[in-house]
Amino acid sequence: TVTGDLTLTGGNITSGLTLDSTLAVTGTSTFNGLTTVNDDFTVALTGNENVEITDGATPTTDTLAIVANGASVTTDANALEIDFTTGDGASVTQSGLQIDLASGGTASGDIIYGLNLSMDAADASTQTAINIGANFDTGISFGDVTREIVLENGEAIIGQAADTITFEDDDGTDYATLTASALTVTGDLTLTGGNITSGLT
Repeated sequence: TVTGDLTLTGGNITSGLTLDSTLAVTGTSTFNGLTTVNDDFTVALTGNENVEITDGATPTTDTLAIVANGASVTTDANALEIDFTTGDGASVTQSGLQIDLASGGTASGDIIYGLNLSMDAADASTQTAINIGANFDTGISFGDVTREIVLENGEAIIGQAADTITFEDDDGTDYATLTASALTVTGDLTLTGGNITSGLT
């Protein structure tokens, strides 16, 4: 038990260590056992440093987990918050959060999500999976994906061709196509109420 400052320059600590004050380490620290922090834990970077977590083998559990089940009732007390400010660069692209995925699966049953959200149960509170605030130029931008939006029962809204929106059923059959000049419907078109106010061919 250390009640004052402890400074290590080289050497090893080979048994348990309990700290009640400041630990200053000059050099590299290696923790081979479980480290428990019972107070605020702040990492203050003073230069161009970063914090990196790397796995040592094939993971069999979450690489990083945040468990915040204390039932907070404080506004803006979040499980994870990122405050990121960019500089005035020359055509620089940056992200508040970037996830780079690599799929090793080869079977159709191998599934990888870029982002997977779940909710325990519906109740009287308002539950929104994704909320996009003000001042963005674009809410959601799609790249080269096969089916941009897939609905609950497998239907899809697709924009693969320029200036064309296609509505597709869960079997992959197109049942409506919308362009700047035409709406093409496969099957019957039923109007209930309303008017067609322009020419009809």
